[in-house]
Amino acid sequence: VTQDELDAQFNLQNSKDYDRGREDDFATEDCIPQYDWQVSSFPTCNTVHEFHIDEFHSPNKQNHDNEVGILTNGYWRDVWSVREQHSGTKRVLKTIRYQHDYTPRNYDRHRRDAVAMERLTSSPFVVDIYGFCGNSGLFDFSTGGDVTSAIWPKGYEIAENNLTNLQKLHIATQAAIGVAAMHNNIKEGQPSMAHTDITPGQFILIDGWYKLNDFNRVRFLRWNKDKNEACGYTVGRNPGKNRAPEEYAYESQSEKVDIYSLGNIFYMLLTTWWPFEDVSDKEAKNLVKDGGRPRIPKSIMDSKDPITQVLLEAMIMCHEQSQTERASARKVETFLMNKMKEIDPDTLAKWNKRYGSENLVIH
Repeated sequence: VTQDELDAQFNLQNSKDYDRGREDDFATEDCIPQYDWQVSSFPTCNTVHEFHIDEFHSPNKQNHDNEVGILTNGYWRDVWSVREQHSGTKRVLKTIRYQHDYTPRNYDRHRRDAVAMERLTSSPFVVDIYGFCGNSGLFDFSTGGDVTSAIWPKGYEIAENNLTNLQKLHIATQAAIGVAAMHNNIKEGQPSMAHTDITPGQFILIDGWYKLNDFNRVRFLRWNKDKNEACGYTVGRNPGKNRAPEEYAYESQSEKVDIYSLGNIFYMLLTTWWPFEDVSDKEAKNLVKDGGRPRIPKSIMDSKDPITQVLLEAMIMCHEQSQTERASARKVETFLMNKMKEIDPDTLAKWNKRYGSENLVIH
């Protein structure tokens, strides 16, 4: 029993301290899990513990490339580079940061992350998971950066890059394919999960493809057994400027929040700006709730370039105010794939050859 759990026992169940550490309730009388795996876990603790971080900063190692290294961190976890003992293959190990508590809520957060990625292992457009235990997980290693570093290779302050319009179309299409693979992973047209944190940093370059990553904010979608439709969900805190109107209004959400944020990635590819970067978070949230959208330069709006117009149209499809009217991930993917077929059929043929027509289907 951890100290956090012991401390929780001394708090009343209706106290803020106790409630903050509880995992979210999932099944209710009306809304039930769509699949057993949504409330399950598949830990592989032995695999995780085969990797150790005691080589970090070891002074006796001749080959420093074999050493454990801290790569970066997210809000919840530190990200380490590690190597498999037998094959020498590099992996990423994520461990909870010291400032966060070992609470049921955080255990469930990282359980959902691991389960989502395990369910998506069959998709070549999502980062692979190799192990999970508690708050830790093992994942693919990338040396290629992410979409953020592609758009802002010199940092956010310098809004310039060397991406061609064709490369921007490739990135946009790959991002849409990843989201569509996630939303349709079990049953076509009936999503089982919503990522809820789609940003350019969540697509990392592995073997020439920007793969969807990082599911520790994922929400599994339940089913209303009486209405025979998906149930909505809520998230207690929706910060930043990259979210959908219903997130800022704290209304019932669906997988369509991912589509709105995908549209923001298209916006960033077009403008090299973060949405509403010239206003405060509070003002941006109010603007989005009221139907406002980030400004687009007239030179882009009036551009005759066909790829620019494709990305604009895809962005508009994603930025529909109403969840029900907003395009599905499959619709956005299909639109961009059709445009790829018109504009760059050779690259599309290479993708089909590499990933197979069963994975890249124009619906």
